[in-house]
Amino acid sequence: MKRLDIKDFIGKRFGHVICLEESGKDNNGIRMALCRCDCGKLFRKRLSTLKYSNENFSCGCMKRKSTRTLFGDISRYIGKTYNQITILGLSNNPKKGTFVYGRCSCGKERDFLLSQVLAGKLKSCGCLQRKCCGEINKTHDKTNTDLYKRWQEMKRRCENKNCEEFKNYGGRGIKLCEEWKHDFDNFYDWAINNGFDKTLTIDRIDVDGDYTPDNCRWVDCHQQSTNRRLKSTNVTGYTGVSLYRNKKGYEDKPYHAEITIRGNTISLGNYPTPLEAVIIRDNYIIKHNLWEYKLQVLNKDGTMKEGV
Repeated sequence: MKRLDIKDFIGKRFGHVICLEESGKDNNGIRMALCRCDCGKLFRKRLSTLKYSNENFSCGCMKRKSTRTLFGDISRYIGKTYNQITILGLSNNPKKGTFVYGRCSCGKERDFLLSQVLAGKLKSCGCLQRKCCGEINKTHDKTNTDLYKRWQEMKRRCENKNCEEFKNYGGRGIKLCEEWKHDFDNFYDWAINNGFDKTLTIDRIDVDGDYTPDNCRWVDCHQQSTNRRLKSTNVTGYTGVSLYRNKKGYEDKPYHAEITIRGNTISLGNYPTPLEAVIIRDNYIIKHNLWEYKLQVLNKDGTMKEGV
């Protein structure tokens, strides 16, 4: 391809543009020219683009001018207010579309896309949205409190599938009740009126139930540790009862009962059946008034529960 001679471009008109001088190369190594549009704007363009331009070629102003005709005479909008925006005049914004220069009710002046202003999609410079968001965030003014963080943690465990603990909560069908889910203030009021303390943790009385006012309480770590669902590895069906598999000396009494109190594990012996083992464990709880532990087969008076 024949190399373009800059002398063939300088001083010549290409549509609404006059080429002034050569202006280096672009990032692809293609030669550029400095041009002046009839609107007065200076800009750089490739020599090859100038060579194949037509009579409508410009810096882009002619395209914007033709776009503005879609709205008819723009002057009829000047001085009028749409929502929070008062249109002051036309804009030379180079972006695609018809832009006007306007003033928001907050005092800020900037360019606005006319079609969005007229359609009501743009109601302000952005201050209206920031104000609304600010009001939402300030409805309870407790976002930095310990209770708010705990509320968020509950929602994550129940709703966020990417949360590490989701499998033990939301993955098992555990939900946050509607009363708390959409209104932190409701949760906050319940917590304050039901013994909340920073040293305590929220505990579900029924470990398979949802987070609801009737199923939750504030307890210390020890009490919460006594109210846990059976581990997936438990084969006896009872908390605190384990099976000694093929252990010499325990063939006749393979079921071991134990209870852990504040980190100390107390052995309660071995028994022929898991039921006998859990009865011994329940009796130990009754004898020592360890009511933070759940009785599994006995009532508090030592009698068997119905259905056991």
